[in-house]
Amino acid sequence: MTSYLLQRIPGALLALLLTLLLPALALASGGAEEHSGGGSGADMFQNILVLLAVISVAYVITHVFLERIQRRFGLVSGVEYILLGVLIGPALGLLDPLTLSKFTPALVLGTGSLGLMTGLNMNFRRASGLEYEAARVALWISLVTLLVVVVVPLGVLYATQPIETVLRWMRGIICVGAIAMVASPGPVLALRRFMSARGAAADGAIRVARFCSALAVITFGLLFCMFDHEAVILPAQYSMIEWFGIHLTLGAVLGVVFATFLRRDFDDDKLLTIVIGMVIFTSGIAYYLRLSPIFVNLVLGVVIANMSKQSAHVETMLESVQRPLYIVLFFFAGASLTFDGPIWALALAIPYLLVRSIARLTGGVIAMRTTHQANEHLRIPPLGRVMLAPGALSVAMLIDFQEVFGNYPVSATIYSAMITGIVLSEVLSYVRTRSWLLDHTDVPPSTIREVLSGTKVEVV
Repeated sequence: MTSYLLQRIPGALLALLLTLLLPALALASGGAEEHSGGGSGADMFQNILVLLAVISVAYVITHVFLERIQRRFGLVSGVEYILLGVLIGPALGLLDPLTLSKFTPALVLGTGSLGLMTGLNMNFRRASGLEYEAARVALWISLVTLLVVVVVPLGVLYATQPIETVLRWMRGIICVGAIAMVASPGPVLALRRFMSARGAAADGAIRVARFCSALAVITFGLLFCMFDHEAVILPAQYSMIEWFGIHLTLGAVLGVVFATFLRRDFDDDKLLTIVIGMVIFTSGIAYYLRLSPIFVNLVLGVVIANMSKQSAHVETMLESVQRPLYIVLFFFAGASLTFDGPIWALALAIPYLLVRSIARLTGGVIAMRTTHQANEHLRIPPLGRVMLAPGALSVAMLIDFQEVFGNYPVSATIYSAMITGIVLSEVLSYVRTRSWLLDHTDVPPSTIREVLSGTKVEVV
């Protein structure tokens, strides 16, 4: 266990140092006017140090104690950090909104890295028959989810409510739909290894999940293009197509630049520095222009994946620091929760989970039954049960939405409902994924007995 921790502490320190330095720079450049009164700057810096200490201790504790749960049940999650953020933030009131706002650069880094990771998985140069079938299945699941979660509610509102009410809820409902489309492959990857599951079904599920996440990011990016929002340089009255073109152009141009730069062979340390700098630079520009850092980094990742031979190495470097960055995202997602909205907002997570589950199951069945006869050998079984994990990408989308559209009346309601829904989905997804793997993959009989009895222990 000691070696396990030592392997991960450098990545944790990197993320924590970035979390410290970025807000500190923002604090230093924020001007003397904002922080000239009394000891507000010193208090702010003290809050940051306390917060870093809490995250560091939480990181170590979860790997010391929760590693036992992971080894016995194959459970790898980050929702405990959301709950920790809720406890320290809105529950105990130890973090004020001003302190949280100073960590925006670090959050932009985390959300951007998730968009880049999603784009790096879209390497069309190595596309195969299974890849095309997975893309088709993902498209069906995503379209059905979008129809059930977004189109139907908006249609009901349009038929029963004034147009002002429809417009007030439209941003939030589209955000909910984009998050509902996300499917993290994490549970399949973790439980397949834990259960020693074999078979093409798991590989297909992982590919479908990645395509679903890419479609979710595109849908989320469209949200930033559909509505007029505060623009720093670009005209706010741009049309949806123009905003979409700006996202694509910025991501593609930066992708070509970085792909050209990555033609050189770098050692791991230099490449990691380049990757972090690439995400910071791209996310910073997107954030300054009031664009979606997730969507722009998705386009960046797609360009690099298809132009640079170093894309696989870049993905490996990003994975080496992804968990500490995700911990920061999870923590601040919980700490940013407020109880100012109606209490029934938390209960909205229950119908959301039910509707989303029905949509995923329906989309998976339709996709399976519409497989072309020529692709029968590539048939992927119904995937509704393994398309429920929200992962860190859902948290990143929610944070990104709150940063841009947080001033709208229903944003607090949407945020509360989705935080609750993400936590519940993350826990339930492992149960559903485990049952799916038992049904559709080859698991040794001895392992099945150990898994069902709770005596299975992963050897690390």
